[in-house]
This record gives sequence, structure tokens and C-alpha cells, in this order.
Amino acid sequence: MSLKLREYQQEALNAVFTALNKPESQTRQLIVLPTGTGKTIIFGAIIKRMKTRTLVLAHREELLRQAAQKIKLVYPDADTGFLQAQDLSGLKTEICIASVQTAVRHLKELQARGFELCICDEAHHAVASSYISIFEALDFLKDIKTRVLIGFTATPYRNDKLGLKHIFGNIPVFERSIAAMTEAGYLCKSRGIEI
Repeated sequence: MSLKLREYQQEALNAVFTALNKPESQTRQLIVLPTGTGKTIIFGAIIKRMKTRTLVLAHREELLRQAAQKIKLVYPDADTGFLQAQDLSGLKTEICIASVQTAVRHLKELQARGFELCICDEAHHAVASSYISIFEALDFLKDIKTRVLIGFTATPYRNDKLGLKHIFGNIPVFERSIAAMTEAGYLCKSRGIEI
């Protein structure tokens, strides 16, 4: 049995597929949700629904492990592996959970896999040259119906003024603020403490 999505998670999932099914299919999308609202659960649900060869990109080990764990919660039969440091198991699985640093070193092997879905966790990092080289090598920056790029972030705005629009196109396809999530009871009210 897989995990049941919260209402807003289901809304996010619906928004993704509504955008994909438009005549001018939006194949590069961004989802913006605060920390603690289950972005990883949503991308697990997207992977389950699409059931296609998927690359999940993250930049830290704990995010890679969290992705694998949450994907399995939503999609227990998911065939997952890692592409990180010496662990290259993801080069043989349906879902490859990869560190950006290792993925850059294995672009030829990744190209041969023919990924149709790329999930970018912490998508505000996606303007970095390492991410762009992966997206370009795997054709995720071209508007091709068989290449879907979906970014997830809590912080879509960057201090360096490099926008995400040229990567993800429609910004965002789904968004909820901290205030909205707190008001709905999904996040507790914040309390500042002066030290």
C-alpha cells in the first residue's frame, strides 16, 4: 500500500499533468512549497504516475537518501539506484537518484539511458553550470514532449539575480507560501527567539 497524498500534494500533482496535457505542453516546470510540506512525496507520486525512466538530481547525500526513502513510501515497487561517488547502481535501474557532481562525470552513460523525466530537487541551484550541462546533455532544456523537467524548491528567488525562468519556463506551475501552509494547519506558527 502506498502513502495517501495530502490535498495540496494532490493539487500539485494535478497541476503538473494539466500543464503537460495542454496543447502547448509545458515540459519544464517548477513547484514551490515551503520546507516540511512534502515536496519529495510529490515527486515520488509524479514518478509513480509517469512510470518512465527517471533521473532525480540532488546536491547533498542526505537529499539523495531522503529521495529514495520517500519515493519508496509512495511507490513501493519503484526500481531505484544511486549514482553517487562509487555507487553506480543507478545506471542500471529505472529510477536513478544522482548527485549532481557524479552525474556530470557520467554524462555519456546517462545519455545512453534515455531518461524521459528529470526531477531536480533544490531547483534554485539549477542555474549552476553543472546542472545545465546535465540538462543539455540529456535534452531536458529542449521543449520535447518526451523530456519532462520538474524542479522543486522552497526558495525560487536567487540573490545573484539569475532567474529560473530560462530553465523551468512557467514559474511556478504550483506554489503555496509559508503563510498559506501555516494557515491551513500543515506548518506550525513560527516563533522568533532573540539570542
